[in-house]
Amino acid sequence: EPLHPCTWTEWLDRDNTTQKWGDTGDFEQFDEEDSLNGFSGCDFQNLIRMRVVGQTEVFLTEAEVLAGTGDVVHVTSKGMFCQWTTGEQPDGKCEDYQVQFCCF
Repeated sequence: EPLHPCTWTEWLDRDNTTQKWGDTGDFEQFDEEDSLNGFSGCDFQNLIRMRVVGQTEVFLTEAEVLAGTGDVVHVTSKGMFCQWTTGEQPDGKCEDYQVQFCCF
């Protein structure tokens, strides 16, 4: 029985990172309340692609992002996020990410 193939979404950039007061990070997570272009999340089983807006290098895991950008990010069932108010970012800030999901 072949596994059901998944379908990649377009690149999604829901949250634009700014260091302005009140902003806490870059949250590329999707659900009924936080959607973009009609996409409100899917079952992607951790198959996610992440890249910094304007760059071409693609990261598949939290570890790859850390090695590539120095950011500590978290992949969740809704997507990914990078937070700088927690003190976990070595440089105190996050890049602006865009993501793709492979939806089952």
